[in-house]
This record gives sequence, C-alpha cells and structure tokens, in this order.
Amino acid sequence: MNQPAITQSPAATGNAVEIRDLHVRFPVRSGLLRRPVGAVHAVDGVSFDIPEGQTVGLVGESGSGKTTTGRALLGLSPANAGAIRLFGKPLEELATPEKDLQKLGQLVFQDPYASLNPRLTVGSTLSETLYVHGLSDGAARKQKVRDLLDQVGLRPEIADRYPVALSGGQRQRIAIARALAVNPRFMVLDEVVSALDVSIQGQILNLLLDLQREHNLTYLFITHDLSVVRYVSHKVVVLYGGQIMEEGPTEAIFGSPRHPYTHTLLSALPVPDPVVQRAKRGLEIRTEPPSVTDPPDGCRFQGSCPFADDTCRSVAPGLRPAPSGQRVACHHFGSIDIPSDQIGITRDV
Repeated sequence: MNQPAITQSPAATGNAVEIRDLHVRFPVRSGLLRRPVGAVHAVDGVSFDIPEGQTVGLVGESGSGKTTTGRALLGLSPANAGAIRLFGKPLEELATPEKDLQKLGQLVFQDPYASLNPRLTVGSTLSETLYVHGLSDGAARKQKVRDLLDQVGLRPEIADRYPVALSGGQRQRIAIARALAVNPRFMVLDEVVSALDVSIQGQILNLLLDLQREHNLTYLFITHDLSVVRYVSHKVVVLYGGQIMEEGPTEAIFGSPRHPYTHTLLSALPVPDPVVQRAKRGLEIRTEPPSVTDPPDGCRFQGSCPFADDTCRSVAPGLRPAPSGQRVACHHFGSIDIPSDQIGITRDV
C-alpha cells in the first residue's frame, strides 16, 4: 500500500466542497448551573476546496480538528463562523429540509459495529435506510438491497445475518453500502480503515477507489495514517491545533514537505530499509499541543517548532504559496533547511 494508487487526477468539473474561514467552537461549562466559562477552539479558520470526483486527505494528530471539520461539512457540528458550500449551494440551504443534505453527503465512521444496529439484520439495516428516504418499496427495495451488497463485494445471503456474525471488513462494507443507498455525491470517510487488519485495509481502500471511479464520488478522507493518505488522496491538508499548517498535491507534500510539522508527521513513518530506519532522526516535538481553550498568539506550532522565533510567537502566519505547489503557514519555510535523514520518508516509499 506504499505506492500511490492514484497516478493521475481526473478532470475536475468544479469544486464539490468549498470551505472558507470555518470556525467551530464548543462551550466549556462549569458550576451548578452549567454556565459557559470558555470555549474549545476545535476548528479555527480553516479554508480549502475539494474538486468534484477527487479525494482530499485530512491528516493530523488527535485533537487537531479533523473529525470536527468533517462533521461540520455535513451539518453535524454547527459552525460558529465561516461558509461551507456543497456543489455550489450554501450548507444552510441544503440543511432545510434535512434529507436534501443527507442525500448529497454521507458519513462513514471508524467503528462499523458501533454504527450498525445489532438488533437488525444487514438486509433490514439497508431496507430501513431506503424506506426513510422514500427511495423504493416492496420487491424493488429487496432488489436494491441485493444491488448494494453486490456493489461492496458481498454475497446476497449476507442480508440475513446480524452484525455480530460478520468480520470487521464485512461490517465496514455494510456501512459503506448504507451510505451508498441514498446515492450521495460526497462522502466523509472518518478513519474507515484504522480498526482493520492491514490486508483488509487494502481491500476496503481499493473498494472505495473503485466506487469513486464508478460513481464520480468526492471524498474527504480523515486519517492519521499517512501511508493510507498517499495511496488514496489527490490532495493533502495537514491540520494542527485547529488550523491548516500545509496543503497541496499529495506527491508534493510527500516529496517536498515545507512545514516543520509536516516533517514531524513524515518522520514517524517507518522506512522499509532497516539501515535508513535506524539512521533517521526526525524532528523533535518538545512540548504538548497548544491549549484548545486558550490558543497562543502567533503560530499554533510555535511551542514545538525548533525554528520558532519572536515573529512566530506574536504573528499568526497565513497560508502562502510554495514553489512546489503547496500552501504553507510558516514564516520561515523558504529558509528552513532540514537534513534528509530527518524527513523520514523517501520518494520510493
């Protein structure tokens, strides 16, 4: 799974998703009356686009705002500020009536067993989705269930089984089939393979790529696994502390990373050559991530960056274009010289 499966981006017909200056905050309450005393800055000024029919990989450590961003795109985490457009329409217009948004975009969760009703058979789960959205009835609904199972590579008799009788990979295929039942154009895939064995991961990823090509689906792929991101994504967005540190074409991010945080993520990847693996040093993370309730002035990565100076601690860097095609939120990315043994990944990985 190390080599990218996507060698050429399909011709884009426009942006499926447009995010501008997205802010999502959650109140912190205290006391007997649970009055708000602060707020968690989960997403703080995020902006990027997803071209139609393509995949954007959203990466970062736990707490960086990946899942909140994905949920905000489907109206599940209300935004405090900013604008979201799906296929040219503002999110607030699609959210009323609610089913318009559900038919346009779907979410597939990390844990398929927790997202499936254990008391319903697979067939009942898929039939219920079709019934709720008024997509088919009677014999047509039963045939649609069989078609959905076939699309995700499962045999028809699976419809009579309960989730407990299925493997992890089969459950995730059912979760994907349930999302496909409403014929969505956009899907948020939140750590969909992180709980699966490596061999099963490859099968699910190839299934998602096949479905994307067949139905021209647009994906936001949320994960912490950079090898998976390189395999499926056309573009990568790197989050840290609720803000974008770097974004750009996948091969540019992996072949010529510009932000020190991107270097730290790549340095954590294992290298197949044991000699190189033992020799690589990686950039050192010196502190904990920034406070989510009281984020620092300036760059969010300042506390862990070995190149931070007074400018980084007082002035927030905006995203600026880099020669290799990325946009980088770093005051010094043009002058930073990081030795190759600290990058932690080669072009052949």
